[in-house]
Amino acid sequence: MLQTDKNPELDERVWQAWIKKNEAQDKVRFARRVRVIGLVTAFLALSALLWRLT
Repeated sequence: MLQTDKNPELDERVWQAWIKKNEAQDKVRFARRVRVIGLVTAFLALSALLWRLT
């Protein structure tokens, strides 16, 4: 059976570490999303330009 520790300081440290890890993941995911949106936008703009020129 799972043992529970009655130490609230340990629980708070674990919780804060969890929050920091998730914030770091959110920043990485946001940066990736912005980069992908930028590439898709550039591709669509270039495609529209080439379509217009032909």
